[in-house]
Amino acid sequence: FHMKNKVSIPLVAPSDVPEDYRHRWIWTKFALITPVVVVTTIDAEGRENAAPKNCIMPCSNEPHMLAFTCNMAHDTMKNIIDTRELVVNIPGQDIFKQVMKMGAPLPRGVSEIKFAELTSLPSEVVQPPRIAECKAHAECVLEWYRETGKGVIVVGKVVAASGDEDLYKATLEDRLTF
Repeated sequence: FHMKNKVSIPLVAPSDVPEDYRHRWIWTKFALITPVVVVTTIDAEGRENAAPKNCIMPCSNEPHMLAFTCNMAHDTMKNIIDTRELVVNIPGQDIFKQVMKMGAPLPRGVSEIKFAELTSLPSEVVQPPRIAECKAHAECVLEWYRETGKGVIVVGKVVAASGDEDLYKATLEDRLTF
């Protein structure tokens, strides 16, 4: 067994790292492949918000629940606390660049969905919109959240699910290529 050279990665970001990236410094150094989803919410005035998230996982099957992480200061978390609703939109590879565009620091109340040139689609049960170009959607109500430093772990209970018919009918093997 041959071990490649290992290096220590400092847990604190060097001073030349921009302030916006300091809190996630360590994660930028790992080549972790995690799914990217878009969480949509609305604020108290009904304005839509969308944010790409990559720390997400199913955390219960009975009832169905999803967990993801967020930043307490972000509009997404403020909206979830205010409205107790969210939608997890699962994009395909075909809109990856548009999904990443949604991470831009836009002013509160500006639609990231429109900014990324995607389409809002009314949800079946909750108020936040689905994203039409995404392959699947999990409409959720807030079950609980817990602060973890500047971050938050959010757990949403799935109250409705929808998706593209071809994805729904595909085999598990075929779904991996969508």
